[in-house]
Amino acid sequence: MVNWTSEEKSTISAIWGKVDVGNVGGECLGRMLVVYPWTQRFFTSFGNLSNAAAIMSNAQVKAHGKKVFTAFGDAVKNPESVKMTFAKLSELHCDKLHVDPENFKVRPRPPPSRLARGPRPLCSSLPPTLAAQPIKEKPPLG
Repeated sequence: MVNWTSEEKSTISAIWGKVDVGNVGGECLGRMLVVYPWTQRFFTSFGNLSNAAAIMSNAQVKAHGKKVFTAFGDAVKNPESVKMTFAKLSELHCDKLHVDPENFKVRPRPPPSRLARGPRPLCSSLPPTLAAQPIKEKPPLG
């Protein structure tokens, strides 16, 4: 597990505080479903996922994305217990829903020789989603 300094914890918390969880979560999950269409098989109960417009406007996609990002926020609020925060979610996704854990790893991209394992869909959807969001407050100049 990562041991963050108090400065790192403060920075992570400050950055996460600027994230619009409802908007970013839904858009990030939507992007994942569009860019990695094979992931749609895990969301068959979400209704119409037939094209990008349907996915991005799907209320269930938005709600689940918000739920995922709310869990991220809980982890940010309690960095010492990140493992515990995600233990039940991990059990649900891996053991009951049979989602490959590789989809959830957050780490630098492996070298090309190890790409055979495939991409990490949600993780790779996060940076462009965050970059496209308006900043809640502008940093001070000077």
